[in-house]
Amino acid sequence: MIKVLEKLDIGFPDELPNALQVASDFQHGNISEEEYSKILEKFWAYIDSRDAIRDFSSEAILSSRIGISLLSANKGLDEVDQKLFWFFELLDFLKIDLREPMSLMKRHFEFEK
Repeated sequence: MIKVLEKLDIGFPDELPNALQVASDFQHGNISEEEYSKILEKFWAYIDSRDAIRDFSSEAILSSRIGISLLSANKGLDEVDQKLFWFFELLDFLKIDLREPMSLMKRHFEFEK
């Protein structure tokens, strides 16, 4: 997901940290799991505070959901297929051309046709 988001121009709401930077920092051991989890909670709180649990049209809410997908990717690894499916659904809601992200994922996981 990090590689895909690095290629896309997706911003996060100003009230929230940059989820891409946070995930990268966590991956490189620059922030603790506790800090990482607290930031994930901020993303959920952002959506909850706007009563936007069913909002799939607002760019800010969708980018927050992408942040949640990214920041929760390391949890529930037995559900990786569902997590990736949801991640691509969110990109589609943002009307992002999915060809390059799909290609990056296929190369990363070495999918075969």
